[in-house]
Amino acid sequence: MVEWQFKCQMKNSEVTEFDGISLLKWTRDNRVQFLKEYGCKSDNYNPYQMSANSPQFRDEKVDWL
Repeated sequence: MVEWQFKCQMKNSEVTEFDGISLLKWTRDNRVQFLKEYGCKSDNYNPYQMSANSPQFRDEKVDWL
C-alpha cells in the first residue's frame, strides 16, 4: 500500500489537488498482479468535530476526481 498526494496546474491555470492510496499486490517475479487506487479531496473535514452524536456536513457541491 502506498499513500500519496497529487497536485498539478492545468493549462487554464486551475490547480487540482487530492490525496490517494494505491493498493498493490506483486508477483514473486516483481510484476504488478493487482492494482486498485482510491482518491479523496485534500480539503476534507471531520463532520463530528462539533458534536460526537450529530454530524455537521458542509453545504457544498460534490466534486468528482
